[in-house]
Amino acid sequence: MESIGQRITKARERLDMNQKELCQKTGIKESTLSRYENDIREPKASTLLTIAETLNVSFDYLMGVSDDFESFHHEDDTDEELELEKILENTEKKLSREGLSFYGKPVTKEDIDKLLTAIKVGISVMDSNKK
Repeated sequence: MESIGQRITKARERLDMNQKELCQKTGIKESTLSRYENDIREPKASTLLTIAETLNVSFDYLMGVSDDFESFHHEDDTDEELELEKILENTEKKLSREGLSFYGKPVTKEDIDKLLTAIKVGISVMDSNKK
């Protein structure tokens, strides 16, 4: 299974983009991107989302949940499909797939539950900040 760093590199090279160009578009330092791509350091979720958007790939692809480069956003998506609850539900389904691994290690049900809880907490914090 490819690492996050390998997937960033692969997606960047697919667009014939060098590290410097990606850094200019994302605001990430070149040394930091190099550490990500060489698996010395792991990007925060927000940084990974920025990279995914810039490289026009899905967050799921960079995380290794999906092998599909396809970007999360589609022009034909309806507002309903983009609701956070639907996204969370779809994420849970993808994470529950048999044989899912992270950095070559199998992901347990407990790992999935922790990740989903973290996402729900993030949504809750975001929601409370809007009020």
